[in-house]
Amino acid sequence: MKEFFKEFFKFLSDSILIICLAFASFLFIINFFHYREVSYQYNTDLTQNKLYTDFKENLSSVEEKMQSVDYDNPEFALTAKPIYEYFNGCKDVLENSLFYSLDKDNLIDDMDIYNMNNELLKEYNNVCMFNISNNILNMYNEGRISDSFEEVYNNIETKREIAVMYAEFLTKAGLGNSAYNFSTDTFKSSIYNENASYLDLTIKNYSMIISILEDVADWYVVEFGGRSV
Repeated sequence: MKEFFKEFFKFLSDSILIICLAFASFLFIINFFHYREVSYQYNTDLTQNKLYTDFKENLSSVEEKMQSVDYDNPEFALTAKPIYEYFNGCKDVLENSLFYSLDKDNLIDDMDIYNMNNELLKEYNNVCMFNISNNILNMYNEGRISDSFEEVYNNIETKREIAVMYAEFLTKAGLGNSAYNFSTDTFKSSIYNENASYLDLTIKNYSMIISILEDVADWYVVEFGGRSV
């Protein structure tokens, strides 16, 4: 009788082990195919995307406006120069971003979209955008909103909030694609279409950043005697 129970429990433990291995293999297989699906590369030529090319052209235009101000003029060197240097920090982060060099490769995948928006929330947000209005105010008017800057301040704050909101949405959407799902044509089609629409939304989001910098530049050249390009 003792031998019978020993054999029975051995059989039971072997059966449980086999079931666990089978289940682990099943999870590995569906995860592998899911990885193939979410890493689908969306083929697009961004050099032909007007919104993307406008982003780069507008960034250059904003830089020209900012450089047109004689910020070493003793009359306002203590305000105009720090604001220009602050803008330069924003510009440098943008030009070194994944988004800025995206047109070098026609294949965009879900991870690219996640990284671009995560970069906007982390590196760019920390350096420039999160507190851009108040930073400029502190350099320009000791934190007080002047009549000339009030409308610009409100526009910047509205656009900044929109850009952050969409960037948070797009990073969460990217993380959502890492979950287990059974492979179906509908599910695959959904991921492929999302890559295209999320890329468009990402481009619009970065264009919002340029719009913020344009607002700053237009105010800057009026306030400190530069020229509009």
